[in-house]
Amino acid sequence: MSLIRIVTGNAKRHPDKTAIYFADQSLTYSQLIDQVSAIAIGMQKIGVGPGSHLTVLLNNSVEFAVVMLAAAKLGATIVPMATSLNSDALDVGIKATDCEFLIGWHAIVAGHLEAMQTQFPIARDHILVVGGELPGCPSYTKLLTDNSGQNSFELADINEDADFILTMTSGSTSAPKPIVFTQATKINRSYAARDMYELTEDDIILAATPMYHSLAQRLVLLPLLLGATSVIMAGFSPKAWLGAVEKYAVTFSIAVSSQLEMIVENLKGNETRLSSLKTIVSSSALLKIDIKSKLIEAMNCD
Repeated sequence: MSLIRIVTGNAKRHPDKTAIYFADQSLTYSQLIDQVSAIAIGMQKIGVGPGSHLTVLLNNSVEFAVVMLAAAKLGATIVPMATSLNSDALDVGIKATDCEFLIGWHAIVAGHLEAMQTQFPIARDHILVVGGELPGCPSYTKLLTDNSGQNSFELADINEDADFILTMTSGSTSAPKPIVFTQATKINRSYAARDMYELTEDDIILAATPMYHSLAQRLVLLPLLLGATSVIMAGFSPKAWLGAVEKYAVTFSIAVSSQLEMIVENLKGNETRLSSLKTIVSSSALLKIDIKSKLIEAMNCD
């Protein structure tokens, strides 16, 4: 079963449940599916279809989550890249992944416009702009408005083994190379996490790393595949992380070890703010033994 069919099924079961919290925004499952449908229709109108490759230049946001699901609905492949890349590095990434479409924040796209005229193999009418308008480029907001409520858009029979996300490596051995994730990979990893950490649709799961990285993508998709709730942080700081856990009653998250080191330093007197947490997982680098011991002592969770 394709990723979007699973998320749509969850929306049918509890349409009014909160699917995503981000900053001062929240979307119910019904609202999320409506936005995904509208953006998928809009993307289809500018030529995106099965097998299309889209560079994504978005910071953590609701829009990033919607674009991921819209691409899944169309059978397209997204290529998330760091928004801090300069034009030359972006050009290398776009060409290495055969991207023919791009979606990005207005200010970021505007900063690359001159290079787009000479370097990038992407036409302006294939550049979807979020948070503003640029001449010749489709507007995310306009696509959302123009196609809102068109729930007649049918789910295509998407091959779950087709490419879904291409994540660029650091290129430590040569030029950067894309790692391929299929929809099936994302689904299987989510269900493996569900089983390992005993997660359910009642969980509230926090993503606090950049969404152009695989970890945050997993932490956003995981709750949506389970019918749970996703909390997306715009950016990480120990204070903001503690605040998000307390505000949204977060029950589960995977944090990189460097984040946990900073969280430990801010825990004294704040332990009760973490009472909702059932499980916290360390990822991406070795967690120092003394930091682990302090976390175990301070956190009343697995």
